Amino acid sequence: MIRALFIAALAAALACNSTQTVFAGGQFVSPTGLAVTTAADRDILFVANQGQDNLRALQLCNRALFPDGGVDPADTCPRNEDQQFLPGKIRVFPANIETRDRPLHLAGARLLQADGGATGAVLAVGADTNVRVVDARNLVDATHGRADAGAVMTVPLGGPVADVVAINAVDVNGIEVGSPAVTALAVTLGPPAQLVALSVGVDPDGGVATPAVVGQCTLDRVVARRIAVAPGGDTAYIADGASDGGDGVVTVAIPTIAVGGACTMNRIKTGLTPPRPARSVAVSPLWYDDAGTPHPAGEFVMMILEPGNTADAGTELDPGGVLIARANDRQVVPIPPYSIDDKTAGLQAMEPITPPGMAREAAFLPSLPADVANCDPGDGGPPIQPCTPLYTGAPTNAPVERFNLLAAVSSTNGNTYFVDVLQRRFVNSTYYDALFSGAEQTPGTNAPTISVSVASLTPPMFNFMPPDAGHPNIGWMTAGVTHQSLWQAEWHSAMPGLQTRGGTLTSSTDGGTMLFKASGLDLQPWVDDPILALRAADADAGTHGDVVGFSGYVAPVDAGQPCKDLAATEAQSPLRFEVEILNIVLPDTLEVATLAPTDTERGFNADACPTGLGAAATVRTARDLPWLVFDESTPRGRTRTGDAFFGTERRFDYPLDYDAGVIPRATDNIALAFFLTGDEPQVPGTRWSVSLTTGMFPVYFGDTSIAPLLGVASDVITYRSPRRATQVFTAVTGQNSVVQADPLLPLTNTATVTGGVITYK
Repeated sequence: MIRALFIAALAAALACNSTQTVFAGGQFVSPTGLAVTTAADRDILFVANQGQDNLRALQLCNRALFPDGGVDPADTCPRNEDQQFLPGKIRVFPANIETRDRPLHLAGARLLQADGGATGAVLAVGADTNVRVVDARNLVDATHGRADAGAVMTVPLGGPVADVVAINAVDVNGIEVGSPAVTALAVTLGPPAQLVALSVGVDPDGGVATPAVVGQCTLDRVVARRIAVAPGGDTAYIADGASDGGDGVVTVAIPTIAVGGACTMNRIKTGLTPPRPARSVAVSPLWYDDAGTPHPAGEFVMMILEPGNTADAGTELDPGGVLIARANDRQVVPIPPYSIDDKTAGLQAMEPITPPGMAREAAFLPSLPADVANCDPGDGGPPIQPCTPLYTGAPTNAPVERFNLLAAVSSTNGNTYFVDVLQRRFVNSTYYDALFSGAEQTPGTNAPTISVSVASLTPPMFNFMPPDAGHPNIGWMTAGVTHQSLWQAEWHSAMPGLQTRGGTLTSSTDGGTMLFKASGLDLQPWVDDPILALRAADADAGTHGDVVGFSGYVAPVDAGQPCKDLAATEAQSPLRFEVEILNIVLPDTLEVATLAPTDTERGFNADACPTGLGAAATVRTARDLPWLVFDESTPRGRTRTGDAFFGTERRFDYPLDYDAGVIPRATDNIALAFFLTGDEPQVPGTRWSVSLTTGMFPVYFGDTSIAPLLGVASDVITYRSPRRATQVFTAVTGQNSVVQADPLLPLTNTATVTGGVITYK
């Protein structure tokens, strides 16, 4: 067995992480796409191993066990092959299913043979213009010597292929089952993008036949990213990644594809300004409300938005995030506490919510009906909804909570997070602790600290805004908005990008000022930046300008001795002074004041160097807004002593602990509010620091077998069979691993309980 060869590596991994099981043997190199299909007595999880131009196949026995855990004698899938990689010709190595050209995305089609047997096809697309097709049952039979290995089939589409999806039949509980033929959809990049319908079936011998193109239409002005279809659904949802006009996803009725020409499209817009392109999309399965009433598949669409800059946030990066819309009216759902299906006009639409890192892909978990065993209340009464389980760890005496509809979202930090769809929020253990302990789900902060001790009759003070009727938390911190981050306010802060910029310093014509000409620098972006807003003094308005300090002086080779002496003297005390910016001569010159001598300090001007003095300039914030505020390393605004500063952030969650009468508003997403008092510091760069916490601890899983976590998590899928309750698989591309999580078991490390996470390497 492959697993036996890696027993030493497994033992070493478990020694570092006693709650995460690691199975080596997959030999992954940049795994990305995931898909599951059937191969008679087992299912096969295929992994797009794009770094080696091939697929890997993980076997999953799928027949139900007896209640006592015993194996049905009719089950022909050996237990010692369950959760094992399909071996290659040299059986200590995994099989290489060569599809070539960097397979990126996969789809699994479940098929029935004429004699009632089951087979399946996996469709792979990557960096070329073809769909590659693999017969999963033939692959297993060939490995066991029961058949000759068939060739990988190729379906040319005439252009680079972005994604592919298979529309499998589903049973009454929404579980995918086989059928004689399956429709698959592929989208090409174009331009123009094409939506192509394929028919996948079996040949007379029971093997997978080469799929046939049965329809094609043009997605005009769409940059196709990912495609999704509800289980058994009749509508295609394509994430539109166009940066010039793309917004959310487009929908196409599948029967209309065969008509050809331009696709008949509708669009589900984000409602954001500016419009936001989408990188991925997922569609809800059959689910059950609290009364046990089934809701059809395809009711909700989850959009994963591309990160980018926002019009109202200057140069701040918008992390994208997760947005939920209704399919029937193509509208973004309202914010809670309104019902997710409330269509009352004028309700504020949901804002995108962002996990730690940036959201990458999403998949809905199967919603469980009320007659399954894990919904039994245990008191003899009838089973009740909701009953889709997730281990949250809180409270400790009942750590599994139950939900109506869950989704899993992968992130650039390598982890996968869970979304409570109906509540439009990430699942976090803090909330469930609060239900039983009374603890509040509010953000927290440490005491502010200052970097330089200031001796003053009225020392500087950092003051949190006190709570008021609309902002119940100190510092106006807002649950679901305030991130875990370090906020800092720096006096006479160096402007990012204008630290130690080289150039030439000369005296002006009349000797009353100096000119600093920067080497190869255009100052316009700093002047235009809405946060930094570099400014010169304005004598007419009576306002001061920002300031410059100098260091690293170099006299020209042919300079006179006075110039060389000046450079040598000043080099001993760099940045000993600041001078005011009097004028900005675009693109690259700052006119600054000279420094007048005093009884205790020598002055400074460049008169001693008629041909110029080489120097490095550091531009600092001053004028009437000398404090620059940072959220981590991102400048968020300028302020002055005595003024209130309001720092806003993108919402990452909708908590359940706010009053129904205090509805969160997009225009009031305050993460932190404070004001400074006391005397100003005298040392440039003096900095106040305060660390914030979210007050929320999201439920997640990831590959913790290697520290630190390298990310990035890519594709995420869910899987359910008679043998296994719902499992979630995520490809962690940055760690060359695939992670399997069981929502019923602990997903993160605990001291006493084995985790429900398996990592395949």
